[in-house]
Amino acid sequence: MTDSPPKFWIYVIELGSSARLDPAFEHELRDPRKPCLYVGSTGKTIEERYADHLNGTWTQARAVRKHGAKRLRHDLAQGKYAFSRAKAEDIEARLAEQLRRLGFGVSQH
Repeated sequence: MTDSPPKFWIYVIELGSSARLDPAFEHELRDPRKPCLYVGSTGKTIEERYADHLNGTWTQARAVRKHGAKRLRHDLAQGKYAFSRAKAEDIEARLAEQLRRLGFGVSQH
């Protein structure tokens, strides 16, 4: 067990309502009543990274730029973190797939 703090955090952003009309979010399990989401990971605090998305600074997330960020969804990210970039990206991908299976439209980096 390590005493060092996590290096990367996994986060979920609920996208603006225009994402519901974007064909990129369609998949066979998609529930149109559920919002579309962006799943990402960051070496910053989640709040700092969310502020970046809101301000349009240093964002690679095309879905967030296109549809806007409605709010953070801490309830869906469940405090997930990692100690390496590779592990963070793995957790991010698994969480995105889990959310798709629950009927959400999901974009991830």
